[in-house]
Formats: sequence, structure tokens, C-alpha cells
Amino acid sequence: MSEMSDEKESLIPAQDQFISSLKDENLMFQDRLNSYEAWKSCPAPTRKDEFWKYTQVGPLLKKTYRIANATSIAARPIEKSQKAINLVFVNGIFSASDSDSIDRYGLAVSDLRSAIALEKLELAHLQMLEDKSDYFSLLNRSFYQNGPFISIGKNCTLEKPIHIVHVLTESDRLINIKGLVVVGEGASVRISETWESGDSRDNLLNTTTALSLKANASVELIKIQSIGENNNLVSQEFATVQKDAKLSINTISTEGNLIRNNIHVSLMGEGGECYLNGLFLGAGNQHIDNHTIVNHDVPNCYSNELYKGILSEKAKGVFNGKVIVKKDAQKTNAFQYNGNLLLGDEAQIYSKPELEIYADDVKCSHGSTTGQLNKEALFYLESRGISKEGAKHLLVYAFAQEVLEKISLPELRDKIDAHLAKRFQVLQDA
Repeated sequence: MSEMSDEKESLIPAQDQFISSLKDENLMFQDRLNSYEAWKSCPAPTRKDEFWKYTQVGPLLKKTYRIANATSIAARPIEKSQKAINLVFVNGIFSASDSDSIDRYGLAVSDLRSAIALEKLELAHLQMLEDKSDYFSLLNRSFYQNGPFISIGKNCTLEKPIHIVHVLTESDRLINIKGLVVVGEGASVRISETWESGDSRDNLLNTTTALSLKANASVELIKIQSIGENNNLVSQEFATVQKDAKLSINTISTEGNLIRNNIHVSLMGEGGECYLNGLFLGAGNQHIDNHTIVNHDVPNCYSNELYKGILSEKAKGVFNGKVIVKKDAQKTNAFQYNGNLLLGDEAQIYSKPELEIYADDVKCSHGSTTGQLNKEALFYLESRGISKEGAKHLLVYAFAQEVLEKISLPELRDKIDAHLAKRFQVLQDA
């Protein structure tokens, strides 16, 4: 095996042994080995890289992490949904006893390891669109423990949503999670992802999900990223959308030391639609970064992005969204908007919506606004007998609602509303 830097040697002790241990399990061993060799020679991102200009991950990569294993699963109450199909992962390890796995004709909801063992997936799906030169993608492909596997057959509509629960019980762990979602022609599914952090701290969570939508398929993915104030997350989605299919990804980032979201979508069939919505709430020294890339590869597709940030104290936020319209992608409609609310003089936002257009018959626009609370609106509410603090909280709450209205699951909207009410002290009957 090739030499690697001291930094990577210290990042994960006994990493060679971990890779070697996978050989007998037949868990994509050759692909992992190739990824591992590539990762060892891949430089970690720095702020000199345009894609990481405002986010510094160097300090996280100088720490030493352990890799979670099955013996690290600790029993604790898990907040599962009674209205959903639950998949539970504890420190990245699948908890079969807490999960509602399904395996029948045209429908599989389980974990990735089981799917690989039963040869239920194609390697092409697992590697879909991943950047083979990206540090965190290679790290994930080398060391992933497990992740969700969801396969919905042709014309199958799953009435119950799928709820993916990640439970953290330990600290100083490198937890790599790889997921795969394949939705057949005319099929439909809603998926939610939540975190329970407990007292865990100083974990580096590295998640990658591939989504494949066939013609006329529909997927709604809702991510609530409340990972614990001392944990760190790099989350990536790679999606392909075929003819007349519709993809919605709603990302709500509420708690974490550093959160980085990379979303890559390719609209590959005419009539494809993509909706990316995000709400990020930063306080203290939190850093929340949202990067999106939407490729319009063919004509007559539609994309719409709406991201809002609310930052207080010394928090920092980033939005960088790029829409690329290829030469033959005529009749494209693409829109981006990023709105930000700064509640403190030291809070910072870096906003960069981008359009890269090579076609001439398109409707594309982007915009970004950053400001503080409207003084006239505050005065109006105070004149109606609401306290100054209460008026501020109500305006912040209202600012967030435009994104939350995009979420179709009432149970999740209520969960986020409760968090907002707690964060901004808004009474439900105000």
C-alpha cells in the first residue's frame, strides 16, 4: 500500500486492519481498496480550494478518531415514529431489532450491508455521480460501516414514509454512513432523516447518499440535522432525475459545531423537476455551509432552490448554489433564492448563488438578501401590546415558515416548530 501523510495516519488508527477485515465479508472489498488507495494520496480540502473557501475543516482532520463497530452499540430509548417505517442506526451500525425492515417483491427497505450480501444492488448505483477525487467521498467509500438501502419497484407508492434515525452514544468517532435510494418508474416515496445525539461529542459524521429516480418517480427527502452542539457533519447527496420525475430535498440544520451539506443533482430526462429547500439556524460559534450543484442536462426541466439562514452571536453561514444549463438544455426554468437574517453584529453570512448558462432559450434567475429584523414590523407588533422580545421572536419564526411549509409530513413540521419555539421562545398560542 502507498505511503500516506502523518495527518492521515493519525486520523484513523489501525486503518489498514479495518480495510483488511472487510475482505472476508465481501463488502465491495475491491472498490473499497481502490478508494482507500486514492484517499491516501488525495489532499484534504483547504480554504485555498474554491469549493471550500469559507469552511475550514483542517482542525477536524488533525484529530484522532476511532471507527465504530458492532460492540459499540449501547442500549438507550430511541425516538421512533409510529406513523413510519423506521430504520435505526446506532453510531453508524444498523440496529435490526429497532428497525422495520421490509423485503418483498418490488420493495426493499433495509440496510446497505444486507443488500450487498444478498446482491440486491448494482455497483453503478452505489458509485453514481460521486466525485472520485473528493476527499470526503473517498473517505466514505473506504470506511463506511453501513447505511440505509431503499428500493421501490415500478408504480409502487409507499403510503407510509420511511424514517431513518441516527443515534449517537459515543464520542471521538469517525462515522461513515452510505445510503442508496432507487425509485422505479412511476413510484413514490417520502423519506425523513433525524439525529439523536445524547451526550456524544467530537464525532466526525461523514454521510453520502445516492438517489436514482426513474421516469415519473417522486421522492421527498427531509433531513433534520440536530447532531449535538459539539459534533461535526459532512453530508452529501448525489441524485439523478429521469423523465418527468420529481425530487425534493429539504434540509433543516439546527444544531452542530460544523455542518457542511453538498447536494449534486443531474436532471437527465425531459420534464424532470428538482426542488431544494433549506433552513439553517446558527448560534454561538456554529458554522453551517450549504453547497448545491444542479445540472440541467436536457431541455424542458425545472429547478427551484429556496434557502434561508438565521444567524445570531458569532455564527457563520454559507450558501453557494450553482445551476449549470448545458448547451442543449433549451426551455430550462431555474430559480435560486437565498435570504438571510442576522440577529447579531458578529454573525456572518457568505452568499453566492451562481448561474452557468450555455443555452439561449431559458428562464433563469437568482437572488440573495441579507438584513436584520424590520424595525417598522417590530414597532407595529409592539404597538399591539406584544413585548419587544416577543415581537422579535415572532418575526424570526415567520421568516422560517416559508421553508417549513415545503415539508409535507405534519409530524416533522411539528418537530421543527417545537425546536423553533424553544430556540426563539415563541409560544404556540401567541
